[in-house]
Amino acid sequence: MNKADASKIKQLLKQYNTKQKDIAAFLGVSAQFVNQVINGKRSTVRVMQAIAFFTNRSISELWLDKE
Repeated sequence: MNKADASKIKQLLKQYNTKQKDIAAFLGVSAQFVNQVINGKRSTVRVMQAIAFFTNRSISELWLDKE
């Protein structure tokens, strides 16, 4: 994932009035872990699915590279 994707996800979270800590609490993980997934430093389908759910998008819309 590139930085443009991370900023898109952060923008969508803001649009849906959802904070990274909300997703973290929902999943029982740290907000730092969610942030690492958003910024491409870690990869876990479970967190990606939650982010997609909270932003009303599919995982492929958020993480597939569009070249």
